[in-house]
Amino acid sequence: MVTLPTVHIIGFGSIGGLIGVHLQCAGAARVVPVLSSPARAALFRELGCRATLDSVHCPEKPPLSACFPAAVSTTELQERGRPIDHLLITCKAQHTLAALRPLWPLLHDGSTIALLQNGLGVVESLRAEASRHGILPTLFQGVVTHGAHRDSQWNLHHAGMGQLLLALLPRDSNSIMQDPAVVERARTSPLAAALLRTPLNVALLPYQELLPRQLEKLVVNACINPLSALLDCPNGALVAHRQLFAAIAAEASPVLRQAYSALFENTGIPPAADPDLLDPERLSEKAAAVAVATASNSSSTREDVRAGRTTEIDFINGYIVDLAAATGLEPSRVRLNRALQLLVHALRR
Repeated sequence: MVTLPTVHIIGFGSIGGLIGVHLQCAGAARVVPVLSSPARAALFRELGCRATLDSVHCPEKPPLSACFPAAVSTTELQERGRPIDHLLITCKAQHTLAALRPLWPLLHDGSTIALLQNGLGVVESLRAEASRHGILPTLFQGVVTHGAHRDSQWNLHHAGMGQLLLALLPRDSNSIMQDPAVVERARTSPLAAALLRTPLNVALLPYQELLPRQLEKLVVNACINPLSALLDCPNGALVAHRQLFAAIAAEASPVLRQAYSALFENTGIPPAADPDLLDPERLSEKAAAVAVATASNSSSTREDVRAGRTTEIDFINGYIVDLAAATGLEPSRVRLNRALQLLVHALRR
């Protein structure tokens, strides 16, 4: 009898719930939702540890109902003291380190952690914390383009079919290029194998193929998220201000090109990335296209500001600012991104 991997999910909201329901219903893993507080975990248990998922994008598909074997909070996990082997993190970037703080004693060298979040910069902090605790877990990172939302309790709605793109992160943070053998080894990870068994269009890529998608999504978010929060408008209304997209992308492009120059170096195999990948005009047009395609959506940053919560802005525009400093560029080269970062922070005061 095959023993299923136990996958703990931190951030059991729209995306975490979407993935968790599919993992459980596919029989790919034993999924344990990790809720934000003991009270939330107790409520979920009172509801039978059950979540439902319907497909808004494909109404003829029957809804799914997943009954999970357990549900816990981070403090309850800490009290139980059982090792965590497979951890999926779908909470917002700004909450990651706080959510992990009580769990470090349960993680170990054999643990696998997959981060599926907006923004960049969390991995660097996570690696530093892991090193401080004397462990070296295996890290995956991914990009999720599925649309999902949830209403009261745990009724989830799959609003738009997309992809879940996943890559094993190099042990050396300065290394970008991976050969195909690394990807094949990554397939042997129980967590990656479980995700590949779901019907969520999961693809396991070399890191150098995932990274361009992450950088593109970063710039799109850097355009849409702060402006939608500052103007308090849905994404579609930003098309009237697309000249600001161009200015944001014009700052971000040289920073990312310099920081990730190895992507564009012709070293043979694997081939270098398309040199137009970080073209500012292309990036601003992509942001405008996303704003149109998601016209009625409200960005996560806008929703966080409206609710008085901390935002992901330090991992979006703030990441561009920090990267500029790390690569020795003058602060004036990213002053618009810095201004947007500060203005979004000011909205919460």
